Amino acid sequence: NNIGSVHKNMGKHPEAPTECKKALDMRLKVHGTDKPHPCVATTCNNIGSVHMHMGKCPEALTEHKKALDMQLKVHDTDEPHPDAATTCNNIGSVHKNMGKHPEAPTECKKALDMRLKVHGTDKPHPCVATTCNNIGSV
Repeated sequence: NNIGSVHKNMGKHPEAPTECKKALDMRLKVHGTDKPHPCVATTCNNIGSVHMHMGKCPEALTEHKKALDMQLKVHDTDEPHPDAATTCNNIGSVHKNMGKHPEAPTECKKALDMRLKVHGTDKPHPCVATTCNNIGSV
């Protein structure tokens, strides 16, 4: 998973999906496929980010939605989780890159609401700022 992310960050996009897929396969073997696991969700989210950087937005959206579905099942839906907020933010970014401007702010707004509940409104937080920036750039 980290090797895939390193390849993505180094601009070696062709290697990144292969490494992330290896990580996903291993995590599914370790954690099983019968119930969602946060590590599997993280890997799906990373695969989505790799696809996004490669310009494969439909594939990115599919992976991010898989991750969000798992995260919402794993984490208490009454209390927002930072991972789910990150994934909603990623989904919003994919929608923006696909030119789906009505969907983009909706997803980013979900992320912002979650992040404000997680981090509070007392003091600034970088994740809240990132989401605000994404909403403003749509």
